[in-house]
Amino acid sequence: GKEYLDGLWDRWDQVAEEYAPEVRTLPNGQMVQRTPTEYEVNPDAWQIQAGSNSYNTYWLDADNRGCESCHADMNALLNELQKVCAHAGGAPVSAADITACVVPNLEYNSLRILDEFVEGRGKSGLEILDSVFESEGKDAAYKLAGFLASRLRTMLSARRALDRGSTPESAAASLSGAPYANKKAVAAARRMTAERIEEGILRLSAIDLRMKSEAVDARLLLETALLSFRPLKPAAKGR
Repeated sequence: GKEYLDGLWDRWDQVAEEYAPEVRTLPNGQMVQRTPTEYEVNPDAWQIQAGSNSYNTYWLDADNRGCESCHADMNALLNELQKVCAHAGGAPVSAADITACVVPNLEYNSLRILDEFVEGRGKSGLEILDSVFESEGKDAAYKLAGFLASRLRTMLSARRALDRGSTPESAAASLSGAPYANKKAVAAARRMTAERIEEGILRLSAIDLRMKSEAVDARLLLETALLSFRPLKPAAKGR
């Protein structure tokens, strides 16, 4: 019961403290944390026991084990680091340098595409879709349909939590997956009704079936479906 849970949280805090990422101070005074902290934890959410959450507590002793504790291919990692450092030109690497050098993957782009349409920025969403097809080819449509449907299912769970009276923060905390993506899903769900999201899921399922069973223009089908994901209303406070 409660005593067991309290003991579990105490043990988690002990582990988090024991394996806290090392913070070094460079000669110029800049502080560097070797293992990155993954995300900020909302103190009102269920993750309260993970207040010092970081990759170092997920991959225990990662600071001592090195980069390969999280990155399987060190050659690939070093290649990416060299590109970022070259782009920075000897200056400290910034978030802008990383954004300029890292190519978003298909799953991340599917989140961007859907978010643009839900927010009413259809033109921007179509531009991202065009860039995906240019880089990935026509077969990207099959994967995009799956990613978009998965995203909508997460949004539907968020919308139902909001309809039950949950706050946006608690709704995000109730979802599985990456916290950042869950916050984005809640924000998108606040712009749509559960019925509209369900329609989107059914439409994408039908598109997936047609793409696999008929000779159709998969890109056109996706564009038509995405154009229906326009916001119904502005996000309301709380819900």
